[in-house]
Amino acid sequence: FGPIWIALWWAVLVMPYAAGKERIALLVGLVMLGLCSPLLQYVARENILQRSPLHVAAVDLEERREDASAEDGLKQASSVFAEDSDVWFLLGMYAERSGDLEKAAANYTRAISAEPKNYRNFLNRGNVRFHEGDFTSAIRDYEAATQLAPRAAEAFFNLSLARGEAYDFPGQAAAMARARELDNSRVEEWAEAPALQRIVSAPYSVRQARSRIERWNAQEKSKRLPGHAPPLPIWRALLSPFTLLPLGFMALAVLWSRHRDARGIAEECDRCGAAYCPYCKNRAEAPLYCNDCVRLHLRKESSGIEEHVRQNRELRRRLARRERLCRLGSLLFPGTHRVFQGKTTRAAIVLFLFAFLAATAAIDFRVFDPRRLAPEPHGLAITIVAAFLALIVWIASNISAWRESHGT
Repeated sequence: FGPIWIALWWAVLVMPYAAGKERIALLVGLVMLGLCSPLLQYVARENILQRSPLHVAAVDLEERREDASAEDGLKQASSVFAEDSDVWFLLGMYAERSGDLEKAAANYTRAISAEPKNYRNFLNRGNVRFHEGDFTSAIRDYEAATQLAPRAAEAFFNLSLARGEAYDFPGQAAAMARARELDNSRVEEWAEAPALQRIVSAPYSVRQARSRIERWNAQEKSKRLPGHAPPLPIWRALLSPFTLLPLGFMALAVLWSRHRDARGIAEECDRCGAAYCPYCKNRAEAPLYCNDCVRLHLRKESSGIEEHVRQNRELRRRLARRERLCRLGSLLFPGTHRVFQGKTTRAAIVLFLFAFLAATAAIDFRVFDPRRLAPEPHGLAITIVAAFLALIVWIASNISAWRESHGT
């Protein structure tokens, strides 16, 4: 994080001297830098959520990858969330896919016990009964599914097939008519499938998995499974120090540039330190002196001792103000006083060392809370050493700032 401090610091200094488009580019860069932290948090959370057994199983079923680890993850989840219907529903789908119809029916029954008002559990259990030849039980499950989801075309379509196998042709026609009324295009697609594949199963989408994962993550026991990621409110991501810092520097750069625009970008007199406008001077005069110094010390156009006393009093007042500002800046940004001495490189090195050491201590202590697979025995020692070294750099810089003069 250390180099970013330097970039932010120089962005504030450069802003007043930038042109219109350059200022816009600089502001956009600061905003993008501030949004990097929420974006990285979002990406990290997405990567964690995609390790959840529900997400892995949903993707596996959708893409038909035949991933054995997906079923193993669901079995692990069933020991933690034994009351969750989605786990047993997915285990039933995997058992049905492997040809174990008895186990599939048992898993769908457990899903119905956990969530008796979800039509898809009845629909898929009816499919198992249909494949077993128990058309009476299949019709019973399909009718339950149609009652729970009156607009589920797949439930009425399967019901029509089961009634046809049971020789209930009027009931078959009524169910098929209702299915076509709900979604005729999909019914045509299902009817064109081979006879053994016409039975339609209830889908389980990634969206459904994500919704259930969020409910899991609200519970403490979800930490025992992969994919646990606490909710991340947008305000919490935006209040991260890594977000507020670039945005704060952006505001400071805007205020500083407006202040300089209002006063004009002046230069500093090499003799007295007063600000003067280089465009308002005669080009034949000394370019590094203000008008008063040119008049009093180069032309010797003295108007009396009072003029020299006034200039000396202004010089002392200006130097005192510079000392205060320099020491205050050194409290916040160690090394700043070196800029007033013309030692910009040394100032950048001191600020970088302080920012890097402070960030090393903060990242391991408060700013982030990463989930580690194993404890790090030397983490606290690194934090203490980094914080101690950052304190040493800060103290040394401020001692130097208070001992040395920063005038012209």
